Amino acid sequence: MHGTKIPLLNGQGISRSKGQRVLFMTLVNVLQQGLKLVWRLAMKTLIIAEKETADTIGRLLFQEGQVVEETYDGEEGEELALNVNYDLIIVEVKLPKIDGIAICRDIRAKGIETPVLVIAEKGHENEGIKALDEGADEYVCKPVSYADLMARVRAILRQPGSFRVHRLQTGDLALDPTTKQARRGSRQIKLTKKEFVLLEYLMRNPGKVISRTMLEGHIWGIESENVSNVITVYIERLRRKIDDKNGSVIQTVRGFGYRMKPE
Repeated sequence: MHGTKIPLLNGQGISRSKGQRVLFMTLVNVLQQGLKLVWRLAMKTLIIAEKETADTIGRLLFQEGQVVEETYDGEEGEELALNVNYDLIIVEVKLPKIDGIAICRDIRAKGIETPVLVIAEKGHENEGIKALDEGADEYVCKPVSYADLMARVRAILRQPGSFRVHRLQTGDLALDPTTKQARRGSRQIKLTKKEFVLLEYLMRNPGKVISRTMLEGHIWGIESENVSNVITVYIERLRRKIDDKNGSVIQTVRGFGYRMKPE
């Protein structure tokens, strides 16, 4: 609690009613932290922008409990948008190699429905309008009011369809992101929160190699450090829980990472 000391309820200058209020506020704080954790597990945003903008927005989103991935290169950003599942993409128009408007057009042409918020240059509102025509959901112009941007982010994510959740299936392994249930055939599998998030991430990208770095960022966020060994532990835990006589559905690709065995 940031070094705050709470007096004991033993007559040391604090009334029972005040003590009860302290206890109540402590429980509220614990509940808030728990809700932030659940939100973090549920939300993932890709930011494609110049470094200063991406870092600032990334910090704000992380403080709100989101997992954030950043890239400062349009080409790399488009590759991520096409191959990794996100809940939101924030993209700047002016980017190296591929601009933000082209990214909107390309990912929509490939069937990617992830909500997109575009950041246009100062005095170039026409760029934002063009981005909307190419499939963006919202735009803001520089200089960015970060309070306004965060309000728009929350509004986008409240819209119906922002969470495109479906039952995931790989062979007889089924995962329901809504009910947080996992099954292998008729057998129900009990998973911890991080195990569930890890398995969901792999199942949303069947056949694709997911690096340790990507897994770390998705589960532990941008502040993660030295958790590669933890990834190994979690993968082994998952295998023990979900594998059967037919072998493992999570394949190790030595030197690269892991992938979910396609159907």
